[in-house]
Amino acid sequence: MFIKDLSLTNFRIYRHLEATIPKGDLILIGSNAQGKTSLLEAIYYLAGAQSPHKGSHRQLIHWLSLEEDPQPYFRICGDVVFNQEVRRIEIGIQVNKNSVDGQIRMKKNVVIDGVNKKISSLNGLVNVVMFLPQNMILVEGSPGDRRNYLDHTL
Repeated sequence: MFIKDLSLTNFRIYRHLEATIPKGDLILIGSNAQGKTSLLEAIYYLAGAQSPHKGSHRQLIHWLSLEEDPQPYFRICGDVVFNQEVRRIEIGIQVNKNSVDGQIRMKKNVVIDGVNKKISSLNGLVNVVMFLPQNMILVEGSPGDRRNYLDHTL
C-alpha cells in the first residue's frame, strides 16, 4: 500500500496542494512553518478521519478559509495503491456558519471510490503510525498508556 497522489484544499497551512508522492522512502526537508508536519498530519487524517492532535476539526481549516469563505471547508483527497489497484479516498469537513440557531455546525464527509461511506470504512485502507513528541509518554508512562497506543495503532 502506498499513497500515489495527494491533494489538499484549505488544510492547515495549505490553501491548495497537489502532490505526486514517489514510491519508496521519502525525506521531507524544510525550514520551520513550511508545512512538513501539516503534510504528515493530512496523511494521518486520510487514514482515519482524525487528527493526532486534540482539539476541534475547525483548527484544521486554513485560517483564510475561515475568514473569507462563507462556507469554510477543508478537503483531503488521496489515490492509494493496493496491489496494483488504485482507490480514491476523499475526506472533507464543511463548516456551516449560517445555521438557524446561530451555532456553528461541521459536517464530515468520507467518500471512497466516489461513494459516500461511514468513517469506519477507512479502517485498514491506509495504514499509518505517527509518533509525535507528546507520545514520549509511551516510554516514560505506564503500561496502560502503551497498551492504549498499541490498541489504537493495531
